[in-house]
Amino acid sequence: MESAIVTAFVAFVSTNIDDIFVLMLFYSQIGGQLKKCHIIAGQYLGITILLIVSVLGSLGLNIVPPQYTGLLGMIPILLGIKQWSGYRQEKKAAANSTKGSKAEVQSETGSDPIAEHFMFDNAANETEHVMDDRPEIEAQVPKKTKIKAALSKLINPAVLNVSLVTVANGADNIGIYIPLFTRLSTVELIITIIIFLLLIAVWCFIGEQLTNFPGIKDTIQKYKNLVVPVVFIGIGIFILVESGALSFLTLNLLK
Repeated sequence: MESAIVTAFVAFVSTNIDDIFVLMLFYSQIGGQLKKCHIIAGQYLGITILLIVSVLGSLGLNIVPPQYTGLLGMIPILLGIKQWSGYRQEKKAAANSTKGSKAEVQSETGSDPIAEHFMFDNAANETEHVMDDRPEIEAQVPKKTKIKAALSKLINPAVLNVSLVTVANGADNIGIYIPLFTRLSTVELIITIIIFLLLIAVWCFIGEQLTNFPGIKDTIQKYKNLVVPVVFIGIGIFILVESGALSFLTLNLLK
């Protein structure tokens, strides 16, 4: 039993060292839609998925062929691009808002009561027109948007994002967990899974504490809009290259 505990501890720590850095990136983004509970839940969900796949693999059920697991590297790449795109849009919106505020100040200094009256009437008419056309607008909502809304009700998007990055970052761990779990007895396997689940909480705590460390926190907060997308994209590229998925794709495309 003691050997199973030590083995589980060593296996988790050795395969999830890089995950602490990913957690730090997530903790640096807390605020708004992303909360601490989302990160913890996403981490548990992601590693649980990896454990389930590994256990099934140790039982001889090869759910995901090894050459395809590396393709999960596309997930952090897409999230990184999304983060960067969101940052650019926010920056653009802030710039437009500043320009709009200046324009309003200028218009207020030379406002015309008659013009304002006509503008009010036009705005009222446009509002009525929009209200009348609301059923048509709702009917034109893309099916993709409806599906996305339905999924967001089942699982919080922030939790999903964290779990997807966790799965992608730990996909290569499956190759280590499967042979490890194959050698364990049922009792040892249960002990190993329990140790893993306990260590997830420890990992989340360490990630949070490191992020809140004064020097680290200030640096991440200052450059997070650049660092987070770059790191996510870098992680994705590393996963694709390290797993051989990129070579696998290239060879298949050249056939």
